[in-house]
Amino acid sequence: MKRAPLDTLGEIASTLSPPAVSQYLATHDWQLETRDQDVKEIWRLPGEDGLLGRIMLPLATDYVDFRGRFRDTLQALATIYDWDPAQLAEQIAAARADLFFVRLDQEMTDGTIPFRQAETTLEALFAMMKAAATTADDPTHSHRGRRSATVTDFLEDDIRLGHTKRGSFVFTVVTRLGDIPGVPEKCTFRWLVTTTNGRSGHTRASSRLSCPVT
Repeated sequence: MKRAPLDTLGEIASTLSPPAVSQYLATHDWQLETRDQDVKEIWRLPGEDGLLGRIMLPLATDYVDFRGRFRDTLQALATIYDWDPAQLAEQIAAARADLFFVRLDQEMTDGTIPFRQAETTLEALFAMMKAAATTADDPTHSHRGRRSATVTDFLEDDIRLGHTKRGSFVFTVVTRLGDIPGVPEKCTFRWLVTTTNGRSGHTRASSRLSCPVT
């Protein structure tokens, strides 16, 4: 089993939150044993041959020992799943977001790329997400002129650039899914955008018609 360096775990811990970890556990076969409101949660991972793991997740970020205890929780999860810190952060983030990765497919003799190429790559990624959001919002849009407030808000607030994968130029594009009470995930605009990249605007429009009006 891997044991991550403390400085690396500390870096990962600063990018995650207890609610994100809690949501990951709840959607990946872990069972909540007890919850001390706003203080801690105890989770267990059952297996066919017995208990696979049991962890304490601290919730009270104002406790002086929170950082150390949170880091210990992340270390326990990394050990249970045999993940390195980057894999751990990616898996937990994916529970509340949609991730996709874009690799620069070229030879790099010194592991670097020109600044202008990096800028062009980010502009292209943003243009791709903008097109997907526009189509998800209005499949008949010409992609010229103004977009709706829904598209603008999505581009401003809900798409993020995640950490590049260590040792490579793989850009991580993060779409935060969030939770909207009473609305299935597949009916949210964020979900429509992330699936538009792989399907036609006609399919997206049909999907929306079967969703509840909010």
